[in-house]
Amino acid sequence: MKKIKFPTAQTVLLLIAVFVALLTWVVPSGEYDRLAYNKNDNTFIRSNHLGTTNLEANQKTLDDLQVKIPIDKFTSGAIYKPISIPGTYKNIDAKPQGFKELVLAPLKGIIQVADIIILVLFIGGLVAIVNFTGAFEAGISKLSELLLGKEYILIIAVTSLIALGGTSFGFAEETIAFYPILIPIFLAAKYDAMVALACIFVGSQIGCMMSTINPFSTIIASNSAGINWTTGLYERVILFVVGLSTCIFYIIRYATRVRNNPKKSIIYDQKIEIEKLFSFKNTSIKIEFNSKLKLVLTIFILCFAVMVYGGSNLDWWFLEMTGVFFRCYFNRFHM
Repeated sequence: MKKIKFPTAQTVLLLIAVFVALLTWVVPSGEYDRLAYNKNDNTFIRSNHLGTTNLEANQKTLDDLQVKIPIDKFTSGAIYKPISIPGTYKNIDAKPQGFKELVLAPLKGIIQVADIIILVLFIGGLVAIVNFTGAFEAGISKLSELLLGKEYILIIAVTSLIALGGTSFGFAEETIAFYPILIPIFLAAKYDAMVALACIFVGSQIGCMMSTINPFSTIIASNSAGINWTTGLYERVILFVVGLSTCIFYIIRYATRVRNNPKKSIIYDQKIEIEKLFSFKNTSIKIEFNSKLKLVLTIFILCFAVMVYGGSNLDWWFLEMTGVFFRCYFNRFHM
């Protein structure tokens, strides 16, 4: 008898699409009037299913429409997608979606967000290449050697570096390679395996959760909301620092308790088994952190620095940001 497995992400999305298509047959249809800023002639365009109307682009127009957004958010490009106008909702004729519409919907969606998909593909591919070179693993391994005997600093450094990876480029599942490297080090320092797991897993997740420039969440979400991805960047940085500091404090607090009294470990009943498994030494093959791998990591980090600068100061959007990673991919990793 085959075990029932949880469906893949693609299957789940397909089921959601089918469910939404069915809802179009029973849920009443309606819409808000939409307001968009036309920077070419400095006007607002009000649109609905009946047509469009041009309005003066000033704060009075927004106040009359009860849109509580400053005019500069539109003129600066921070809001570039049409927004809903409050109090304008009305019922319209329903358009039930059939099988043809269901099949074409994903394709239309891909076409509309092709620029996002290309950016994600290039960044994802670049992360895979850097991970394949062993640059991530070699860097963390070298750091653990330098801080041997000062493991509390290692806790801070590893958690911070992995969190920075999470908040900048979605560093998550790639951290799997670090577990066999760090667990023996923390065991030798009289900690338990949970300390190493926490540094890696909690670090990556707090980074992804408090995303600052992570293209896979922050930039895509900003695009869907119709706002510039740099909007709220400083607030996100503050949240990231506060969240990361809280996690590091918790990990160090737990690690100190375990080191002073091993019985305080939440996996104390597995202590002997885990120590035998790792034998207090790293059995994995260490990769030398040579000048080539240092260069790989440097270029990789510079790509995100250039992306942030371009988005903040040069009005770059997805095409320009993709170009940064495109050049990096061919100029360095295909040499």
